[in-house]
Amino acid sequence: METVVGYLRGDVGTRVVLNVYTGGAQQSRDVVAVREYIEVPCFIEGFVDLRLQGDDRYGTISGWVGSEYVNWYVDFGRVSAVFKGERLDLQLRFRGAGNYDITGWMHRQYMTWSGFGWRWNFYQACIPD
Repeated sequence: METVVGYLRGDVGTRVVLNVYTGGAQQSRDVVAVREYIEVPCFIEGFVDLRLQGDDRYGTISGWVGSEYVNWYVDFGRVSAVFKGERLDLQLRFRGAGNYDITGWMHRQYMTWSGFGWRWNFYQACIPD
């Protein structure tokens, strides 16, 4: 599929004719595809810049997730988090050597954010809305 997608170049509305051979057949057939622009709305996408104040027993995680500022509370490893009006089920886990992970469900997708020290700083790809 990735190979086929690579052939579909050009502006929106561009017609592309693919010559397709099916299962060892001697004859081919033409398949016409029209280039479209598809935008997938994201629940979250962008840079994450968070900082833990305290530890995995008690503290806060605050900073930026995409374009949203967050201030989440940590209580014995459980992170009380609301993002864009949605309650998230997250855990803060000590990974060793002063490093922590934030794991859990965010908008029907399980994720793990690995931090270095008490910070998380990375780009989060689109989690579809």
